[in-house]
Amino acid sequence: MSHLRVRAFRPGLRGNGREAGPERVVVRRASGRRGGSRGFDRRDVHLGADGLSFAAHGPRGDAEIEAPFSGAYMVYNLLATAAAAGLAGCPLPALQKAIDAFDPQNGRLQTFDIAGRRVLLNLAKNPTGFNQNLKIVAQDAGDKVVAFFVNDKEGDGRDVSWLWDIDFEELADDPAKLTVFAGGVRANDMQVRLKYAGIESQVVADAEDLLARIASLSAEENAYLIANYTALPPVHAVLTSHGAAGAVHPEDDHREQQHHKKGHKQGHC
Repeated sequence: MSHLRVRAFRPGLRGNGREAGPERVVVRRASGRRGGSRGFDRRDVHLGADGLSFAAHGPRGDAEIEAPFSGAYMVYNLLATAAAAGLAGCPLPALQKAIDAFDPQNGRLQTFDIAGRRVLLNLAKNPTGFNQNLKIVAQDAGDKVVAFFVNDKEGDGRDVSWLWDIDFEELADDPAKLTVFAGGVRANDMQVRLKYAGIESQVVADAEDLLARIASLSAEENAYLIANYTALPPVHAVLTSHGAAGAVHPEDDHREQQHHKKGHKQGHC
């Protein structure tokens, strides 16, 4: 009986900060037989506030991958998916079709349209996760709203000292106008941490309170809501009740038009 072992080699960001993700994913078939490895790598990675794109190169050919997700870690995930799909006999172009249809609506990198404002919700449960989310926020050059919801319930862990290991100072260096909020059971702890990073913030009672406070701001200001384990479901519920999850934005429509112009050949698994 055989199974697959997937290993991603992780480089740093390129000098221009626009490329990230694994240089190469090596997949080995673990079995009693001796065999080689099949390598998949990524090229021309572009990360933006409204999505990502990269070229996936594998033994059976290349494919341009586009996804409405943010963050370097989604490049890792998608490249690993491409590797597994390739070994299963699924042509790489078919992967794009699967990505286009993927919409879990579970609050992880989920986009909402609320009163014309683009709102991105994501989970972060440790310093690494928070730092990756801060990089997503930094990719948006415009004025924006950022809200952090942190609980300390059993599923989260009672100790929140890890908040001091998050690089909020990078957020403080953002040249755009930031409107920052802290929520959740440990909202005050979050506010103190932000204060020491040089970031002024307001405490909100919940996501409903947050939406009411930002209603007067320009809808051009995107909102980024980051929540830990037990804080995520209630925030997700409020956003779902107020907006259309996964709504098509002008930039998404433009990306779709560009996608069809490229003449992708959709394969089938």
